[in-house]
Amino acid sequence: IPNDVWVAGNCEQVELFVNGKSLGRKTPDQYPHLSHPLAVWKNVAFKPGKIRAVGYIRDTIAATHARTTPGPAVALKILPGDTALLDGGDMTQLTVVAVDRHGQIVPAAKDSVVFSVSGAADFIGENPIALEDGKTAFFVKTRDHDIGEVICTAEGVGLTSASARLRIAADPQAPLRQKVL
Repeated sequence: IPNDVWVAGNCEQVELFVNGKSLGRKTPDQYPHLSHPLAVWKNVAFKPGKIRAVGYIRDTIAATHARTTPGPAVALKILPGDTALLDGGDMTQLTVVAVDRHGQIVPAAKDSVVFSVSGAADFIGENPIALEDGKTAFFVKTRDHDIGEVICTAEGVGLTSASARLRIAADPQAPLRQKVL
C-alpha cells in the first residue's frame, strides 16, 4: 500500500531513507509560509523496518529523526495530564497507551483495558474499554476535603500493567469560596 511521507523541519533540504535506502533529497515546499515547512514523498511503499529523515543546512547534517515499525504490544503505559491536584473537584486526564518492547506506541493494539483508581479521587470513564489506535483515556476527579495519594492502574490480558501516582493537596482557596457562598 503506497503512503505519503511528510517531514516537517526548518532545514534547507531533507533526505528520506526507508530501510537504509535513500529516496532522495527534497527542498521543503509544502506550506512554505510556516517556520517548519514540509517536504513530501508521494506513494512510498510500506515496508516494515526503519524510516529516517536527515535534515541538511548547507550540505551539513543538521538534524535526524528515525521511526521504526512497532512490534507487538507487550505493556501498557499511563501518561497523566497532571500529577498534582487540589481537593474539591479538580480533574486530570490520564492517557493509556499500548507499547512494544522498545516503548513505541502500537497503533494496531485494540486490547481491552481495565482501570482501577484508589485513594482520594474517583474514576470517570468507561471500564473496561478497548484501545483505539493503541490508546485510550480516562479521568480522575478529586473529592471535597480528601487529600493524599491516588494510585491509578491499567491492566490488559497479556500486557504488563501500568500504574501512575497522583498527589492531592488541600485547595488553599477553598475557605474563600465557602465564605462567598
